[in-house]
Amino acid sequence: MRHQFEPLHRDLWVTPHPEADRLAAWCAAFDREGLTPDVGGASAGNLSVRTARGFLITASRTASKRALVADDFVEVIRVEVFGTARGVVHFHARAGLVPSSDTLMHHAIYCARTDVAAVFHGHDPSVLAAGTALGVPVTGRETPYGSLEDASETARELAGHDYIIRKNHGFVACGRDLDHAGRLALAVHLRARALGF
Repeated sequence: MRHQFEPLHRDLWVTPHPEADRLAAWCAAFDREGLTPDVGGASAGNLSVRTARGFLITASRTASKRALVADDFVEVIRVEVFGTARGVVHFHARAGLVPSSDTLMHHAIYCARTDVAAVFHGHDPSVLAAGTALGVPVTGRETPYGSLEDASETARELAGHDYIIRKNHGFVACGRDLDHAGRLALAVHLRARALGF
């Protein structure tokens, strides 16, 4: 997908963040459970963790999340939003990498929820099929993913929840750390499977 923001590469990311290995481990777990399926040659979904300067996130158009290593991530250090249609993302990364197309959503969630240190977005067919039967919030309408509108609405829906289903576009789980977000996503996935979806 074309990004809804201008990616502005500041410099090479030389020293991987201390949480990068654990983020990579959760990416592999999501891949194994089918929560980041292949869509058009790229792995759907995006995972991030808050850092002192911003947040670490999976790169755009990642072929597979199963074998990621520490320097396969992008550190977003600043996001500038202009009105409702444009944004600029400043980031550090290995050459050739740009942040996920859902970067604006992760940014909006971190801004709105200072208690959140990890945001995991996946595409779980079982969860989408189960929908309201899971007892978790479902967004009222579908918004164009990667857009400022989608970022704002997702952050707003997560104001009082750690897990929501984005209508026709997967789920978002967030938590005080990587393990909390990841375990929450897996727990809802298992509930959907137990219900027969």
